Amino acid sequence: MNRRRNAVLLSLSAVLTGCATSAGTPYEKAAVTPGKAVVYLYRPAALAGSALTPKIVCAGYTVALRPGSYHTFSVDPGHVGCTSSYADPGNHEEVDLEVTPQHDYYINETIGMGIFIGRVHIASVDQQYGEEETRSL
Repeated sequence: MNRRRNAVLLSLSAVLTGCATSAGTPYEKAAVTPGKAVVYLYRPAALAGSALTPKIVCAGYTVALRPGSYHTFSVDPGHVGCTSSYADPGNHEEVDLEVTPQHDYYINETIGMGIFIGRVHIASVDQQYGEEETRSL
């Protein structure tokens, strides 16, 4: 009985360790090019949905983030659209931003529960909250 419990615990430990992601580049505030804005797309670390890497299209760039990572985009002022998609046409969300030069914008990506696959969620968050969360990645 004890051996079986230890084997189960060891197996569970190996599975959870295998699902962990390695740390990416530590947070570093992006330099803002004169006349441009910076959009930070970030995905907090979470075990749920960690195997999924949906594509996010933002200002013409496409990126797939792992949990606990972020990516920056230098964008021109004006309308910036970001779209998430994964697996089926109904599994997408959009965020629209009106950006001004010399400002930072933050978009949070999370994976939620779905019927058969995870649901991709993206949302614009305020600068203070987004920077604080991105720093912790």
